[in-house]
Amino acid sequence: MAFRFMRAMTTVAVVVVALDLIAAGRAVRASSAPTPQARAAELMAKGRAAIGPIDSLKSLSAVGTRKSMMGTSAGAPEPYELHFALPDRFVQLVKTVSTSSDITTYVWGFNGSTALNGVRSAAPMLYVGRETNPTLEQRLFARLLLGWFLVSPGYLNIDYTYAGEAQAPDGRKAFVIDARGDKEFAVRLFLDEATCRPLMVTYTAMAGRGRSAVPATPAGGGAKKSSGAVDPGSGESNAVTYFSDVRGTGRLQLAHLLIDSRDGQTTQEIRFSKLTINPELKPALFAQP
Repeated sequence: MAFRFMRAMTTVAVVVVALDLIAAGRAVRASSAPTPQARAAELMAKGRAAIGPIDSLKSLSAVGTRKSMMGTSAGAPEPYELHFALPDRFVQLVKTVSTSSDITTYVWGFNGSTALNGVRSAAPMLYVGRETNPTLEQRLFARLLLGWFLVSPGYLNIDYTYAGEAQAPDGRKAFVIDARGDKEFAVRLFLDEATCRPLMVTYTAMAGRGRSAVPATPAGGGAKKSSGAVDPGSGESNAVTYFSDVRGTGRLQLAHLLIDSRDGQTTQEIRFSKLTINPELKPALFAQP
């Protein structure tokens, strides 16, 4: 779903009434609309209320399938899991089954300041890429928290500014909020005009060249350090994550379908069949592959 701006409302409206244009010293009364920051805070609060009591959220487990339009899967659905425990543990698991029935689990995420990137299989592997701060996985998690729950992670300081309104070709309207933080984090949130629930998140993505795999325990002893980041390459693309198929999960109203696109082309679809709020997550989930 593409949105275009209808109008920007980032200026303060000031109405000046001259009580006497001739007599000097007469008072001039001015009134102003809410600031863009105050308007953003108001809309974000409405959106959180529409989602539900998110203050009680401590952890989440999501199970479903992932269809990647890139790589060797060619759009075929693969078992997919996502788990997080606030404030700083997050992991994605993608499972594949070979023709000989061997199960390989690809792991991406982080545990505190430790990247969790690699393969859990008979021959464990770690992925190595260029380091970023925060890591690309931490940026991804921040975007997911904003798009799912309208909350931000503790490792980023984010300011919100009302940017205006947008309209999709089908007539659906959205409020637009710019979210900018430290460490060059920047996204744009689109909130449904009727409910203020998030519809999508847009951002500028770097064109990745992929990860390289190395043995988890290379020859010579010692563990190979994994940065956990995709090498971003040199290009940029317009990226969008859509949040749809909103359904009740406990006391929360959450999206069960996430769609990613780059420059207007769908890159992956993640459909959740089960979301569990505040599960007890085993430490092994967040262990290095």
